[in-house]
Amino acid sequence: MKNIRKLKKLVKFDSKQFIESQHESRDLASLIKEAKTENSSKPTDFKIKEKRMLVKIKDTNDKERELIVVPEKYGDQIKSICHDSTSGYLFIVKTKYRLGRYFYWPNCYKEIEEYVKTRDSYQRVGKSNDKTKSPLTLVPIISEVFSKINFDACGPLPSTPNGNRYLIIAICLASKYSDAVPVLKIGSTSIIEAMIQIFSRMGYPKEMQTNQGTSFKSNPAIEFAEKFGIKVTRSSVHHPQSNPVERFHRTIKRILKVLCIKAAPEWERQVPAALFALRTIRHENTGFTPSESVYGRNHRTPATLLRTVDES
Repeated sequence: MKNIRKLKKLVKFDSKQFIESQHESRDLASLIKEAKTENSSKPTDFKIKEKRMLVKIKDTNDKERELIVVPEKYGDQIKSICHDSTSGYLFIVKTKYRLGRYFYWPNCYKEIEEYVKTRDSYQRVGKSNDKTKSPLTLVPIISEVFSKINFDACGPLPSTPNGNRYLIIAICLASKYSDAVPVLKIGSTSIIEAMIQIFSRMGYPKEMQTNQGTSFKSNPAIEFAEKFGIKVTRSSVHHPQSNPVERFHRTIKRILKVLCIKAAPEWERQVPAALFALRTIRHENTGFTPSESVYGRNHRTPATLLRTVDES
């Protein structure tokens, strides 16, 4: 509830005060002057738009994208909304991407890096492997979303009030769209029930890949897959890195560890927030967010709600 109240307060700030702060800001004075100066021989990236000052940049696909220029008064709020609980406590690289998709101010990337480093979540969980390259593997191109789904199990985690200690994790190999279901224990029955929940959202795949866990190889699980004509493959015993869920497993476990620190033992309630963060951040392999790959557009996030200051 505390996070919800914080978010409501943040997304309902007065747009007129925000604009006034832009024009009163010493840090933005040179940018405002540049935006007001018309000089065709020296085009500017900044302009005043409907009394709101925005920065124009080129997106990766060469489409112009307008970013709100943030006065220092609102800097900490923007950094919080791009990193903290509503964004899944993502680490430096992904937090920079989320901020840079909608906002700009001088030295913003340096500031967001320092902000993340000073957060309790970063210091207690440790550095992420944002810059670590994944092992090179030959993976066939999957053209149909949700036609091949990878499964894995994560845990044990601290026991929740419902008694759940594990997560059944799924990821669409084509779109990188993820899902997860908390379960009491890792057994064939709980795995099948979790799969049914996930299939209700993703649909039944043509193929599913699992790890070498005995519960995933159990007769009931195999019979369940065969009943619906699902081909079952398994990641290599010697090279489990071939399963992208292994890497996703590490990412979501790191996020959940942060959430457990702040909300233990009620981490189960935070799983949707963790999934939302992973679904709305650009994946390095596809160049799109999982939501964009599935729905053709990204989900609206707290950052996009703030972005509507330009439309209010």
